[in-house]
Amino acid sequence: MVDWAFELVTVMDCTVVSGVRSLTTQRQYVATGASKTMKSKHLEQSDGYGHALDLAPYPIDWDRLRSFDLLAGIGLGLAFKMGIHIRWGGDWSQDMDVYDQSFNDVGHFEIQIS
Repeated sequence: MVDWAFELVTVMDCTVVSGVRSLTTQRQYVATGASKTMKSKHLEQSDGYGHALDLAPYPIDWDRLRSFDLLAGIGLGLAFKMGIHIRWGGDWSQDMDVYDQSFNDVGHFEIQIS
């Protein structure tokens, strides 16, 4: 996922907002509604790494959702090209319908490891 992020920034100016989180931070995010799960891929996984990044187009403006859509399109296409399976928080079901989300997390990207 790190290789993917480094490649992504060469195509579109973006910044990492969040990577690996502590349990305390994750609990705070769940309490405020910024996250919906304590099984977040931002937490250290069994391999010792976090499997999620929150990214934002630069300069960061959380109200410019179309910029996040552009970032996601570039990021997902790049991941496909690199042979990496990435899930985006703007399409949790990965059905290409971005309007069927009950929780939109447009800055969230997580690697899917089989």
